[in-house]
Amino acid sequence: MHAYGKYSNIASSTAAGFEYSEVGVVLRWYFLKKPVFDKRIRVLKTEVNAESPSE
Repeated sequence: MHAYGKYSNIASSTAAGFEYSEVGVVLRWYFLKKPVFDKRIRVLKTEVNAESPSE
């Protein structure tokens, strides 16, 4: 979880110009231990590792 704040002044973009402020909180909740598509991710990683040249 983290909080953020942002301020923007876009006076140069438009003739009228405008300002805005934004404040928020981000919360990520992982309710599963593994991704839903865990098997597919492993297959893709294996394919990528097989294609990359060995040194």
